[in-house]
Amino acid sequence: MLMDWGNLPLLPLGCVLRYLRTKDALAASSVCRHWRSALLIVGARMDTLKLRVSNIDRSCFLTRVFRKQVKQIYIYIDSSSEDLQLFMSNVFTQFYEMKMIKEVTFIGPIYLQEESYSPVFMLKRQTLESLPFNNLDSLLLMGCTLSPLESIEEDEHTCLEKECDPLALTFNNVFTPAKDVNLDSATSALSMLQNLTIEYDCLSSEVVACLSHLKHFKYLNINITNKTNLNRKPLDWSDFKDLYPNGLNFCINMICVPESKFNKVMTNVLVEELPLTSIKVMFCKTLHLPMIKQLTTHYKKSLRELVWVDSPFHPIDDREILKSELRDDSYAMFNMNPLVLLCWQCNQLQRLVLHGYWIWHYDLVGCVRLRCLEQLDVSAVEVRETHYLRLRGGAPGHVLTTDTHDNIGREILHHINKYMNVKWRPRSWRKLHRAVRGQATHEDRVDYMLQEAKQTYSIM
Repeated sequence: MLMDWGNLPLLPLGCVLRYLRTKDALAASSVCRHWRSALLIVGARMDTLKLRVSNIDRSCFLTRVFRKQVKQIYIYIDSSSEDLQLFMSNVFTQFYEMKMIKEVTFIGPIYLQEESYSPVFMLKRQTLESLPFNNLDSLLLMGCTLSPLESIEEDEHTCLEKECDPLALTFNNVFTPAKDVNLDSATSALSMLQNLTIEYDCLSSEVVACLSHLKHFKYLNINITNKTNLNRKPLDWSDFKDLYPNGLNFCINMICVPESKFNKVMTNVLVEELPLTSIKVMFCKTLHLPMIKQLTTHYKKSLRELVWVDSPFHPIDDREILKSELRDDSYAMFNMNPLVLLCWQCNQLQRLVLHGYWIWHYDLVGCVRLRCLEQLDVSAVEVRETHYLRLRGGAPGHVLTTDTHDNIGREILHHINKYMNVKWRPRSWRKLHRAVRGQATHEDRVDYMLQEAKQTYSIM
């Protein structure tokens, strides 16, 4: 008996359709009602799902199709608070029965918009806690926070605090149990959490202390943006050493922070007691050499990763930045490239990433000779001696949109690979992420930041 496309058996059809990508699955669902039913019954295969609050209908359909296989959820909050509540009620709650999810990321409007005022959205704590994310190991709250805990009376099983910091993430049935409750046997939605990313404004002593009760917790990532309040008194990190006997990997991400705020970051955030293991300076339009010097001085025994990334500078649009750095006398205080000094002094350094700035090829050789790096990602290596004076003394050589890249000589490449643990070649400009190739959108930068977060875990 002949069959047309609309009468294929559901099970074989579903087994084929489940391997489609998002774009192809959406196209297949438009063929006919029969194909759409096959997709909804079997579920398509996808590890990562990106959902937008502004398009609830599309997000709802994608969730219905892909939720059975998804492991990572990225939620872009690009609409109003009313739409966010509707999204959380109609879309996010569809993941109630899904136990394979490993990572949930909320991306607020301050990372997606140009406006000077972008609100920080507040997520309902009850909605997040009620999900059975028993295997969730990563939670990223970028540009958003959790609602405060409500007043709950104590009972025989839990001892709940009536007031707590909105980001304390205690989910108190785990962190503050009654005397008769064994902490090791307590369970919660985030009992397997290993990685948390929050804004610096949400960081407090209570957050750090409460997270220490999660036996699998390893990484605390703090985001600093242009809108971050940097006038807060720094935490006394010496108080937390006993709470983390196995150590805590503390990472700082500076994102689009103007150079005028770097001194406050150095004074109020990068204190000497901070257990800093990673710092990423992304899209800040400056290679702030005094900060690199402070990193070298304060974190010789703890710093494992340095990422300094910018998209190429436009000779006209960025001319004021370029002129101001040429007039800056602070570069005269360095008689050698500060990156070379950092590689020499920081004996735990394993990963160095530099995009948007030229580095002289002999300085790059010096970096790898002084420190055997596990990962080196550099895209602009200067080989022309005529530009040496511009780079000498630590002065940054900005990559311009009009610049061209010369190939590194075999001898220099041989010297670099001689001291590297893996074979290395400079990254081709055409193969760079869109966020560091010029004319990048906010979403390109967000995608790069999320990609960079995964690179950190590979070296810790």
